[in-house]
Amino acid sequence: MKVVTAAEMREIDRRATEEYGVPSSDLMERAGAGAAEVVIEGGFERGGKATILCGNGNNGGDGFVAARYLKNAGAEVICWVIGERDELTADTLRNLIHAEDAGVRVRPYRPEESDDLLRNDLSDAALTMDALLGTGSRGRLREPIRRIARITNESAKRVIALDLPTGMDADSGAIDPDTIHAALTITFGFPKRGMYVLPGRELCGDVVVIDLGYPEDTISVSTGVLLWNEIASLLPPRDPRGHKGTFGKVVVVAGSPGMTGAACLAAESAIRSGTGVVKLLVPRPLTSICSAKLTEVMVYGMPDSEGAFAKGAIEAAAPLLDEADAILVGPGLSMAEPARQFVRALLERNEKPLVLDADGLNAIADSKKTTTKRLARSASILTPHAGELARLLGKTIEELVKDHVGSARAAAASFGSEVIFKGAPSVVASPQGAADLCSLGNDGMATAGSGDVLAGLLVGLLAQGLSPSAAARVGVMVHSRAGDIARAELSRRGMIAGDILRFIPYAWRELETGPDEEEESPSDREE
Repeated sequence: MKVVTAAEMREIDRRATEEYGVPSSDLMERAGAGAAEVVIEGGFERGGKATILCGNGNNGGDGFVAARYLKNAGAEVICWVIGERDELTADTLRNLIHAEDAGVRVRPYRPEESDDLLRNDLSDAALTMDALLGTGSRGRLREPIRRIARITNESAKRVIALDLPTGMDADSGAIDPDTIHAALTITFGFPKRGMYVLPGRELCGDVVVIDLGYPEDTISVSTGVLLWNEIASLLPPRDPRGHKGTFGKVVVVAGSPGMTGAACLAAESAIRSGTGVVKLLVPRPLTSICSAKLTEVMVYGMPDSEGAFAKGAIEAAAPLLDEADAILVGPGLSMAEPARQFVRALLERNEKPLVLDADGLNAIADSKKTTTKRLARSASILTPHAGELARLLGKTIEELVKDHVGSARAAAASFGSEVIFKGAPSVVASPQGAADLCSLGNDGMATAGSGDVLAGLLVGLLAQGLSPSAAARVGVMVHSRAGDIARAELSRRGMIAGDILRFIPYAWRELETGPDEEEESPSDREE
């Protein structure tokens, strides 16, 4: 599903009205009518009371249209409007008058003197609708909208936001402290990018998109959002007659003193991806530790230099690498120079699908041009967090996080690889320019080892024959869904990376059974 920035939405609106002659009043009519239809189909009863908060811009106009349709459906509707009538846009004023003609009561909001009456209307309402500010709003809330937003939140009523909750940035998901908390957001045309970025994502509630019927030629959007119910289509079918060789062989190159956990998490996650065979290559002194931790993974000790991979270990690793269908390099590898030289030597000879993670990325930060040529020989996925991407692109973290999507796109184009820019949300970008936001995940996943679990999933999917584009998108979503299951079962504060790993099978089960089939929760099965 495509998502837009505020600027992209304005351009779509402009082209529809100026180039195709679609009146802006028609778009407002479709938006308000669509919102009212969602409310009515959601069970809003005839005769119910609705309080709608309307700004003086086009978002307020959408609210007045919705008010008219709800009134005509038998609701008792009160609209509160910000500003004097001569401050309203032309379309908004026109729809205010139409709403009054239909029997909607319109009250002007006057700070302080209107507060008690507003509280009473909110208290009496079965439906509260937020149509104060739309996508054009940025920065902190100003009075009197801040005051109304605060009163609305204090009412503790279920709120439906039109287009997006008042106080939320449409692009970044940033929120004002008094941002209205919506249980449902009815957005128009396309969902807005910020609706899938924390912290704004948590204040939108459920999201419903109203199709406004824009002419197809007006739409030029290259950013999407990954949805759980669409991910299964990217998975190839499992062969019921398959054996362990059918589902791919993975080699994980990882580990250094003190970092055996990263190697083991990645290797076990790879076997949880559905691949058939996983072999873990670690520096020789770590072999017994990793073998004790892992049962289903074969562990091989490689020549070391003070406990980390030695440059010359490439000769010992070569036969195992040649047998692999996909390779993961990096978790817990260390920044030791011999290990970095080993990574560069591996890339020099590699033509297999590859996931480059953690210290594997750090090893190539100072050899971008050479690395790009080497990566071009294989189907590769890079998985940087902000610090690693800053080193790869020679930018500051602050520059990168201002535009997560643009930064991910730049890295994908620069390295000719799929790039997963890990964050809240993670962004998956392709060399051709497409970029998708992950719609799942939570702050409990911000824990040591979480990225290692993701890297293992990705390499296992590559080994099963998925393209880097499909593997990156499926891997990010399964990883995030497992994290959400862990949050529900264990809490955000208490979950660790091993819990994400533990719940990966439950995420796979959801994809395999579909949302309509009843399944026990993990906690039910473990009682």
